[in-house]
Amino acid sequence: MLNVFFLATAIVTLALRPAPAQMVAPRVQTFCTPLDGLEQKVDEKTCLAQFADVASRDGRALTLKLKNGKTKVLNDARQCEDPDKEGECFTYRLEGYIEDRQFIVSVTPYECAYVLLVDRRTGKETQLGGWPELSPSKKRFAVSASFVAGECSPDYGLAIYSLSSDPPQLEWHFTQDSDYDDYIVDRWDGENRVRLKVNANGKESTTELKLTARGWQLKLANGKFSSGVAASATRSAPAPQSANPAGPIGR
Repeated sequence: MLNVFFLATAIVTLALRPAPAQMVAPRVQTFCTPLDGLEQKVDEKTCLAQFADVASRDGRALTLKLKNGKTKVLNDARQCEDPDKEGECFTYRLEGYIEDRQFIVSVTPYECAYVLLVDRRTGKETQLGGWPELSPSKKRFAVSASFVAGECSPDYGLAIYSLSSDPPQLEWHFTQDSDYDDYIVDRWDGENRVRLKVNANGKESTTELKLTARGWQLKLANGKFSSGVAASATRSAPAPQSANPAGPIGR
């Protein structure tokens, strides 16, 4: 049933994510509904209807059915029911799916929202600072997170993940030196180039991240190039996060 659904699902073009999350939604992605307008919230009911065979909600509990026969339950905080405890509230909302491999779930605390990819087979989670933007072949995805507001501390400003295995593996990442610079994923241009929007010291421009013989190369706002950090240069990629992390690390 899922395979038929994904073949029939149109690719959706999305606008900006509403405040306070400030995450830039992908231009091309298999989401359940478009985020049309700055104040529109995700219609999870539509998403649950489309994924009725593998996802359901009962009050605070979002239940996801896994291929191994188990279920994974993500519970909204009880504090969300108390208007005096707004700062302790966080919610989980099913947003979409990467083929039959990953659920896409948005997590919205009081501030610093982020995204979880939930492995369809095992239930393992991969925490991202923003929406995954798939390459045309769906072999990789790019993700960006904003540092400009200064209130949140994403692990990386810009990252490339490989979908050659589950859960996705960090392939490359970059963190800008200044909290006043943002490199935001615009779109993929083929398999080896990612077009970016830049906000550096209040000035907007465009640039690119390109896969070369030397690995991923980012053209910075000042015209110089950065090799970032390849996953092979680090001891290990970040481990998948628990269902209810102690604190958000993304937007």
